[in-house]
Amino acid sequence: MSFVFKCPHCGQGIQGEDSWIGQKAACPGCYREVVIRRPEESMPQVLPPSPQPPQEVAYVRPEGLSEPVTEGAPPQRPAPFNSHMTMAVVSTVCCCVPLGIVAIVQASQANAFYNAGNLAAAASYAEKARFWATLSMVLGGLVGLLSLAGNVLGQL
Repeated sequence: MSFVFKCPHCGQGIQGEDSWIGQKAACPGCYREVVIRRPEESMPQVLPPSPQPPQEVAYVRPEGLSEPVTEGAPPQRPAPFNSHMTMAVVSTVCCCVPLGIVAIVQASQANAFYNAGNLAAAASYAEKARFWATLSMVLGGLVGLLSLAGNVLGQL
């Protein structure tokens, strides 16, 4: 049997199932951890009146249950993602243009896969972008050093 209870942190209405009672889940409103309880078991809470319209009831899935429930819940993003785009652009401008362009393309692909939700592919392309940007910087630095050495030896 399902029931609705309120998050003790933000007051978001959350729909739960009897089999979930006592388990922990993330509140879809504030993303904080809540213990699922029947409304009569919840602690009394006094919330100030809200000028905004009431929030819709959202489903949460307790830890350990595999059946996904996404109705009403906002999409959750993982931790910030580094596609190494800045490194790719700097290596293109300052070091080796052809390898830097490859790094920019790889970083762009990483961002596209991250935004699509494919985190494994995004991480793979980000790693490739980092490799090409690093290679561009190393080769650009070596060419710069060889050029400097040639100029110094040419002055002798």
